[in-house]
Amino acid sequence: LWVTEQALAAHIAKQCIKQVMQPEDIVGTVLFLASDASRMLTAQMLIVDGGFL
Repeated sequence: LWVTEQALAAHIAKQCIKQVMQPEDIVGTVLFLASDASRMLTAQMLIVDGGFL
């Protein structure tokens, strides 16, 4: 929102996947967590960050 082009480029450079995340990139994870498929998942961290190093 208030990120400069230079700051955004520096952030993307630290990711394994060199793309800006979009809302669509997290939808699958959110739907999984909201579904019965995740009912036995406890105390886990699912990090959706493009492989931020």
